[in-house]
Order: sequence, then C-alpha cells, then structure tokens
Amino acid sequence: MFIGIGFFLEMIAANFSRSFHPAALTARLVKRLEAYIFSLGLFAHKENTARLLSAIFAVLAVCLSGWAIIRVSALVSPFLAAAAEILFVYAAVETGRLGGEARKVYQELEEGNKKTAEGEIINATVGSLAINTAEGIIAPLFYIFLGGPALGIGYLVLRILASELGREQAGRREPGGAAAGFYAAVNWLPSRLTGLIMPMAGAMCGKDGRKGYIVYNRDKKKLAGSNDGYPLAAMAGVLGIRLAVPRHNTSVGDPLKEPDETDILAAARIMRMTAILGLAVFYVIALKLGKI
Repeated sequence: MFIGIGFFLEMIAANFSRSFHPAALTARLVKRLEAYIFSLGLFAHKENTARLLSAIFAVLAVCLSGWAIIRVSALVSPFLAAAAEILFVYAAVETGRLGGEARKVYQELEEGNKKTAEGEIINATVGSLAINTAEGIIAPLFYIFLGGPALGIGYLVLRILASELGREQAGRREPGGAAAGFYAAVNWLPSRLTGLIMPMAGAMCGKDGRKGYIVYNRDKKKLAGSNDGYPLAAMAGVLGIRLAVPRHNTSVGDPLKEPDETDILAAARIMRMTAILGLAVFYVIALKLGKI
C-alpha cells in the first residue's frame, strides 16, 4: 500500500515543483561521496575501476542507510516507518517529474520558442520519455518490489551516478567502461519489461498497441549493446513514427506519419500508463509470491 501512495504522490506533487523532489538532494550527496572516494587516490590510474567501485560503494551505503532508517523508524512508530517508505518511493520514481519536463517542451514548441530544429527536439523528447520510462520508472519499481524501498533508493543513486558520468563522456548519455556494464546489467530486465508493457499502455491510451508489439519485436535489437532499443522500439511503434537514434546511426519504427508536438503529450500519457500498469503487474506478482 505504501509503495502505491509514494508512487501516486510523486506523480502528482512532482508536477508542481522540482524542489519537492528529494532526488536533487540525493544527487548532491552522491557526488560528494564519489569525490571523496576519488580523493583517496587508491585508483589514480584506473578511472573506470574507481568509477565502478565508487558506484557499488555508494549504492550499498545508501541501501543499508535506507534499511536502517526504516528499521529504526519502525521501533519509534509504525507511522514513521510508513512515512519513510513513502518518501523513498517518492524519491526513486520519476513519473511526475518526467511528465512535467515533457509538458514544458511541448508548451515552448506551441509558443514558437523552439522553432529551430523542431523535428530534432520532438525526436529527442519522445525518445527520452521512452528510455526514462524504463530507467526512471519501471526499473526503480522493479527493485522496490524486489528488495523494498531501500533498494529502490539505492537504484536512484546508481542512476544519478550514471547520468552524471554520462554528461562527462563527451556528450554520450551512457557511462563508459565497467560502470557502463554495471548500469546496463541492472537495467537489462526492466528495459525488456518496459518494451512488453508499453504497447498495452499505448492501446489503453487510444494508440495502436498491435503495431507497437510488431515494431518492438522487429527493432528491439537494432541498438547493439544497448538496452535502449526495447523501450524506443515500443514507443515508436505505438505512436506510428520513426525515431532516429544518432548515437547508433540508426532508427526504429516506421514513418506512418510526420512527428509533431502532440506526439510529446501522447508519449507522456503512454509513459504514465506504462508506469501504472507496471505498478499493477508488480503488485500482482508480489501477491502471488506472498510478499504483500
């Protein structure tokens, strides 16, 4: 029950202000921890090893701290423990924040503030929504149900580290070296689950779910060595558009129509419905396994 409360609270509250989202505070704390590990100079000539170990250490430290906070809170009051679990779920899942950012892009396009390279902006925004549905919603939900809210907040830490390192890699979104393998392994199953759930979500949003599955099965492996192809192929198929993937010099989907700014809103709706269906699927599995 508390997972659902945290999930829907984030979906509503994160729409209004980024300041309400604890991920910003977590990001600053994680970067300080990473800087401290690097300052020890134990891996001065092995940056990838240092990145990987710092990521593992940060994730474990936050998971254990989160678990301890929930346990200690439970000793004080069950209501305090419930509040801690809700806060961790709220921090780990990014449905509302991602939807809010997509709406801002749509409004700017509507107002004519981003007319230059409008097609590229639409492509990038829809593609980002697809990938972040897997990495920012389904993956944290998966780990929350697997190991509790503390594991979900641990995944958030890994996601922040991967995102920060990606920005340092000459414009590449993905981190390099061993850290990339760690992040890709963690997202291997969630990305595939997202690709399977998204066409169903698209059908519930009035889009072509059948086409989504067809394109998903055909194009999901076009991005060699990346998990991104799975949600990208599903989103492109559901919307009936072609999404370019410059980093891989390829594209997914079929150009059944010319992409426009309304596809951003449609992608945001599909993202939210995928999140809700994912939550429902994980709840059913947890009930079957007797974890709830």
